[in-house]
Amino acid sequence: MMNNSTMSDMIRQMMEKKQGGDDGFTMMGQYTSTVQQEQGPDGGMREFVMYDDGDGNEIKVYGNWNEYAQGQDEEGNMFLPDEDFPIVKNESGEWSLDEKTYDAQDRGYEATRDLGGPGASPMEDLMEKLGGMRGPGGQPAPGRKMMRGGRIYRKGGKFPDLNKDGKVTMADILMGRGVRRR
Repeated sequence: MMNNSTMSDMIRQMMEKKQGGDDGFTMMGQYTSTVQQEQGPDGGMREFVMYDDGDGNEIKVYGNWNEYAQGQDEEGNMFLPDEDFPIVKNESGEWSLDEKTYDAQDRGYEATRDLGGPGASPMEDLMEKLGGMRGPGGQPAPGRKMMRGGRIYRKGGKFPDLNKDGKVTMADILMGRGVRRR
């Protein structure tokens, strides 16, 4: 049986091959500089980050980085989240963010986000959702009414004689639960 790290390595290798080998790679946000700007060839401002590829090389990567930034540092510079960003060479031979691929990856993550964390089963997800429908101690959440039955006596008190026969019997309990006789 294959372990998760081996599977993730295989997927990463396939993605790198799909992105064109030398014409693409995956950049990790935690190894980038803050978002910077420079004047582009058309005279407008464009955003870039500097990426350390791990071999001591600094690569300038262009993109709409402020849209994907996670926050700001003390000086107000935007920084990227610790995520993987697909990078390709654009038509001018510069490295740039492959926004289409990144957005597709992000939509895939959004679809699985509601299913729980790694290792969570569908049953655990269901129990979490159902637990959110109840208040503390199993009481109905505020704004929800009990359908039938429920607690009809105070905590620590005695169960009432609902059918007024002088003793508390199973018939009283069933009446309390909302069971009706035919």
